[in-house]
Amino acid sequence: MNTPLLVVLIVIVLIVGSTLTIMNKACKSGYHPWCTPMSTVLRHHVKTQPPV
Repeated sequence: MNTPLLVVLIVIVLIVGSTLTIMNKACKSGYHPWCTPMSTVLRHHVKTQPPV
């Protein structure tokens, strides 16, 4: 495997991982549209919070 390709793949994995970590922390700290459950079954059972 080419070294530059391996470096690019590692950088992409690190960027995606850090982005998901930031989004997860944001979901725990407050209400954001991307944090709501996507399932229609869950939407009926979960009380949504009003936007801040």
